[in-house]
Amino acid sequence: MRFLILLIAAVLFAKDVTLQFNWLPQFEFAGYIIAKEKGFYKKEGLNVKFLYYNPKITVMDAVKSKKADFGIEEIDVFEKYLKGESFKAVAAIFQDSPHALMSIKEYNITNLTDLKNKKLALKYGKKIPVGIQLMLLSNGLKLSDFKLYPVTFNIDNLINKKYDAITVYISNEPFLLKQKGYTPVIFSPKDYGFHFYSGIIFTTNEYLSNNPETVRKFVKATFKGWKWAFSHIDETVDLIYKKYNLLHKTKDALKFEADVLKRLAGKNMGKISEERLEEICNYYKLLGIKVKKDIKNFIYNPQKVNLTEAERNYLKTHNTVKICIDPNWPPIEYYENGRVKGIAQDVLKIIAEKLNVRFKIVNTNSWKESVEFFKEGKCQMLAEAVKTKEREKFAYFTKPYLRYKMAFITRQNVPFIGSIKDVSDKIMAREENSALIAILKEKYPYIKILKTKTTLDAFKAVADGRAYYTLAILPVASYINYKYLLNLHIAGYSDISYDISMAVNKKYPYLFSAVSKALDTIEPSTVEPITKKYMYSVISQVDYKLIIIVVSVFGLLIVFLYYRHFLLKKMNKSLEKEVKKAVFEKLKALYIDSVTGCFSKIKMKEDKNSEKYIIILNIKNFSKINSVYGFATGDKVLKVVCDRLKRIKQNVYRLDADEFIIFSDDYKKDIKKINEIFDKEIRVGGFYFKLSFYFGITQNDADFLRHLTVAVKKAKADLIEYYFYKEEDKGMHGFFKFNKYLSNAVKKEEGYSIEPYFQGIYSHKSGKIEKYEALARLIVKDKVYTPYYFIDIAKTSGFITDLTNIMIDKSMKCAKECDFDVSINLTEEDFLRNNLIDFIVEKTQKYNLKPSQITFEILENIANRQMNVINDKLKTLKKLGFKIAIDDFGVENSNFEKVADLEIDYVKIDGKYIKNIHNDEKLQIIVESIVYFAHKLDIKVIAEFVENEEIDNILKRLNVDFSQGYLYSKPHKKDKHAKEN
Repeated sequence: MRFLILLIAAVLFAKDVTLQFNWLPQFEFAGYIIAKEKGFYKKEGLNVKFLYYNPKITVMDAVKSKKADFGIEEIDVFEKYLKGESFKAVAAIFQDSPHALMSIKEYNITNLTDLKNKKLALKYGKKIPVGIQLMLLSNGLKLSDFKLYPVTFNIDNLINKKYDAITVYISNEPFLLKQKGYTPVIFSPKDYGFHFYSGIIFTTNEYLSNNPETVRKFVKATFKGWKWAFSHIDETVDLIYKKYNLLHKTKDALKFEADVLKRLAGKNMGKISEERLEEICNYYKLLGIKVKKDIKNFIYNPQKVNLTEAERNYLKTHNTVKICIDPNWPPIEYYENGRVKGIAQDVLKIIAEKLNVRFKIVNTNSWKESVEFFKEGKCQMLAEAVKTKEREKFAYFTKPYLRYKMAFITRQNVPFIGSIKDVSDKIMAREENSALIAILKEKYPYIKILKTKTTLDAFKAVADGRAYYTLAILPVASYINYKYLLNLHIAGYSDISYDISMAVNKKYPYLFSAVSKALDTIEPSTVEPITKKYMYSVISQVDYKLIIIVVSVFGLLIVFLYYRHFLLKKMNKSLEKEVKKAVFEKLKALYIDSVTGCFSKIKMKEDKNSEKYIIILNIKNFSKINSVYGFATGDKVLKVVCDRLKRIKQNVYRLDADEFIIFSDDYKKDIKKINEIFDKEIRVGGFYFKLSFYFGITQNDADFLRHLTVAVKKAKADLIEYYFYKEEDKGMHGFFKFNKYLSNAVKKEEGYSIEPYFQGIYSHKSGKIEKYEALARLIVKDKVYTPYYFIDIAKTSGFITDLTNIMIDKSMKCAKECDFDVSINLTEEDFLRNNLIDFIVEKTQKYNLKPSQITFEILENIANRQMNVINDKLKTLKKLGFKIAIDDFGVENSNFEKVADLEIDYVKIDGKYIKNIHNDEKLQIIVESIVYFAHKLDIKVIAEFVENEEIDNILKRLNVDFSQGYLYSKPHKKDKHAKEN
């Protein structure tokens, strides 16, 4: 009976809403049809009427003229907005447009260029779909290249060769063409990188401002309808076929349409991103369409308060609102150390921020006095109040933002209470002027009430026996038991729902409507943690007294497990569940990475993973993604990485920034799988990324984190895909060992030496290797170590000068014997020694070399430190005829003015700009800029890390002078270089 009454009320008081379709009903409108047929709109208090396509009025004109409240449109509504119309998009059901061009395979049309000079039916009046225009332009085709005709969705015109291609919806016409035995050829803008929203639900700003709650409810019910439709396609198709099939489609056609549209809706169904609109806006500009409006204001934000002009003007001139509170109703509202606190106040702060107003507390001594002040107009608002018939005479009430069942609070020896009737002969204590008293008196005239000054007094009356029970909501009961240890418990719950709203004096209707709208934008998920904060606030103070309090509070229901009544046991289990949920949320914050959803470093340390190996993944060039595309995009990229890695391993851990860890029994197999799943580019916020990784691998042992750090660093330094941590890589053990190796090499102990290995530098102009860079190698018996292992140790141990001297001597000797020009690296420590120039001149003369045969390479950052000393020595070397190269150019804050002052001969572009240049146009632009400025200063440019012909061809096109890398020469001893010539 009660349900029937509610149903009748919902029908009688439902708000009428009209929705204008942009075509006749088919699966394209399934979500709205389901929301209507399944009662989702009715449940939200909406009576939705559909208006079907009418050729006499456009959808946008229908909404603009208020003949419809909402409309469904293509991306054209955004274009109209940009030109000045006051539209607001509340959702985009389809993330890609179904608009496309269709031809027939049998016509030998397989790509867009085959359509040149053909007959195309794609004009909507004077307009042509923007996506199709861009698709054609991107393939070098102009509209003037075709014979254009008005759009037709009649595929017979295509079959009969009246047109060579027509505009279609990929959810409809391809199916019909296949049914007639032809093979459709589809050219869809989305397949060419042009992504336009479709099925956009929109309204006007005016309607949104006047009906924010209606818009919110309509969107909520519509989303529910679409989710149901896509989850129950067969049932939805049957419904449309039987009741809405004005187009006389077959069930198979509707099913085909459903499958296509589900793919177009995708995982982000309904969402509209500012980044995507910015991209579309740029497309419009490209096509010469003028843009007048800010993109942000087009997107409906349910968190934003949409005020009318009258409401905005009122708040602008009345931005201080006087408010009365209940000073003694913790934790809803109360004073603590002279400050107002409580759940209501925290919600009020959110409203103040949303409305840009200041709430000023009017001090009162009791709730009774606050209500009197409010009634007299001394304050305009009550932050918390329960609606009664008496109060409605002088106050407007917002929708409830807190809702609780009233609990029976009694002494410990009182058994279960199921309803007010069970205690009809008992005395209840309650704070005077409480709305509950009026509610109870109306419903239970016989009830006996002891009125107290405050809520705490009511609890004390129960504790000392003056009253048998009091009724209170759970937060209040919890707080008072935490604070005062009254040894009370919850004996059961009543059927009374205590709905707490905000109240505004009827003298201030604009204030009321503004506050109501602000409150409507606050989701329950926002209020819930506020409530929990006060429920659990004492726990966080961690002292024994509070622990006892916490146990007693949460034990209020748990102790009832010892009583005989089943319902009471059920309630206790519910409370236990809430406690466990709170604990879970805290653990989740510790164990789940908030950005990616992967497990955290803390969780990794606690997990007992038995796999033999551990793999660390470092995303190549991730810092560039953050710096170029922004941290928000970077975070989304990390989320995608985590999600893809979970396809391989259930447990994926995020270590730091751009590094992830997985455990493995077969690291080679897992690395191969990772490379395979990231072989395809990822799309994030309108941008495309091709990700690759450096991998570090180690055995699963106690010190694995340090080992992984060393391993991945080694992989990055040597530009190799992965590196397996070895025993000699260990921290101090490695330091002592390589310290000894260096000492032996400097002393020329048998089996130890420093040797130059040479890598050729290829000239694009001459087509041959013109000189070599000398690269230091530490030889220990039959093993060869790169600088990764020893260069830092050489610097910290004081061997760097000896190492440089050996390299200069041996490199010049080899250059003389084998007759080639050589580049030798100098460090900052070398420049700070007094005899550097003398040593270089001495060795040059010893081997009878011309200074012009020798190039000294310095790191870019060296020239930025100790500038006077280093610059003077560089200029001396230049005067003597030696050449100077800046190595790793681009790593630091590159400054061509400093380069010009130093009279540099070469700049060597850092490998980070070269390794992926064939996959990133931005890198090509950077390199092209460096080449341009270098050549203007008469400086030659060398590119390092040239590993394949594709990279080298790009460098040639960009006028880079030299290439250095594995493509032309691997580092080798002097006796091998002759083979390269």
